[in-house]
Amino acid sequence: MAKVLVVGLGQMGEAVAWALQTLGCTVYGLDKKWNRVIDCKRKYGILESNSSHTGGDFVLNENIDLVFSCLPYTMTANLATVCRNKNIFYADLGGNPATSKQIYASFKGAWKVCFTDLGLTPGLINIMAEHVMKKQKPRQLTLRVGGLPQTRTNSLGYTLTWSIAGLWNEYIGMCDMVLNGQKIEYKALGYIDQINHDHWNMESSPTKGGLAHTLESAIKNGLELAKYETIRYKGHFEKIIFLLNECKLRNNFDLFEKIISKACPPTKNDKVLLQIETESSKITTSVFATDWTAMQRCTAFPAAVVAYQMINGEFDGIDICHYEHVPIARFSSLLSTFLSESFFDLGEENYE
Repeated sequence: MAKVLVVGLGQMGEAVAWALQTLGCTVYGLDKKWNRVIDCKRKYGILESNSSHTGGDFVLNENIDLVFSCLPYTMTANLATVCRNKNIFYADLGGNPATSKQIYASFKGAWKVCFTDLGLTPGLINIMAEHVMKKQKPRQLTLRVGGLPQTRTNSLGYTLTWSIAGLWNEYIGMCDMVLNGQKIEYKALGYIDQINHDHWNMESSPTKGGLAHTLESAIKNGLELAKYETIRYKGHFEKIIFLLNECKLRNNFDLFEKIISKACPPTKNDKVLLQIETESSKITTSVFATDWTAMQRCTAFPAAVVAYQMINGEFDGIDICHYEHVPIARFSSLLSTFLSESFFDLGEENYE
């Protein structure tokens, strides 16, 4: 039985640990907040790890097959290096392009597989995009995802469904994009589009990190345009831009965190909207909370499935994994253990 260490047992780490255990792995948990480890042990039988991390220093003591990091991206590079040196499979939720590039560079030529950016965006939507590119061979590709409350309860139309540090990371800086077949950088929140699909009365705007290594795949496949946008309720981005620019919060994360945390408290009654648009179709999926939040279902469960595939030899011969390497049929089959929504057997009802 494969042994997996999940580092960081917050909202996503807890769900990743549970999913990997459900798939048959022996799962150890590690978190600086010891109560999280005890809680996962009590609820799911997750084992306490003898490994440790202090700041960015990690000591791995168990005989582990794979480490899955659910830590903030600022801490993942050091953990990945430890895994590389110990010849251990490594995976994480990613989301920061510079950090992911650093991790991939360290694993080049390694004996074990590395796979970063396995969240929702980047992650699940990008695996879906690879399927669409192979099936449709489009010239243009736009990925859109939104993690939202099921009902709007504040003027931002938002609640914290994941890490506020991750939210901050995607709203500032530059976004990768393919334009005229070439990679360019574009300012996050640089424009706002309106989405009027079916019952979706939403808007979207480019945010950082969502395209990830779909960028290279899009260029290799000859796409003229490839970009990622975040979906929000209408009016959200105008207010966020006001806070970041006119209220000078772009360079003040602590105050941004305080304001957003107070105005947009977490909810378990959430939904995730996913859309892939090409020049010939729009493929849409909506996922809602059950016993787990929609964000956990769309982030942690697909990530756990890929990690399970890694340690079961489905990426053998590849040191650095990209979304194009994911065996779609097997991935979809395993994912159906956790999600009834169809992501890859896309029937005509999913198309416009």
